[in-house]
Amino acid sequence: MAQVRKQVIVSTLCKSLSLDPNNFSGDIENCNVKSLCINILKSSKSGSLLLSNDEVMKWIEFAESFPVDSAACSEALSGLNDDLVSKSVLLGNGLKVSEADVIVYSVIHPSVVAMSKSDRQNIPHVFKMEWIMFRARRIWGTCLRKFL
Repeated sequence: MAQVRKQVIVSTLCKSLSLDPNNFSGDIENCNVKSLCINILKSSKSGSLLLSNDEVMKWIEFAESFPVDSAACSEALSGLNDDLVSKSVLLGNGLKVSEADVIVYSVIHPSVVAMSKSDRQNIPHVFKMEWIMFRARRIWGTCLRKFL
């Protein structure tokens, strides 16, 4: 599961930053999620700006600590739902998807789609984010289908 999670992050984040994911294939096995995200962001044009943003780092930490087992996932998603009450995306204003959104979405998406309909109803704001990200997948959507 951890390996697939990291492959999805590499594919989606590289696609959104117009980077070659092959440059990070060795990092998938050798790095944790946080280090992997930092390495990719460092390679982007706005890397230093992104990495100096406390909010970006907060969401990278969230992705790093996102659990694998379903009970703990539900708890983490509930917390994320609370963070999304007054916004549609994690960073910025409006509907612009940030790198933090891509990272978090890449990590939570498999857990969200595996939830029962009644469980998903308990996290409506995460679903609002899912909708925004669904629309953004036109840019990099095939990356997720490859691994899920």
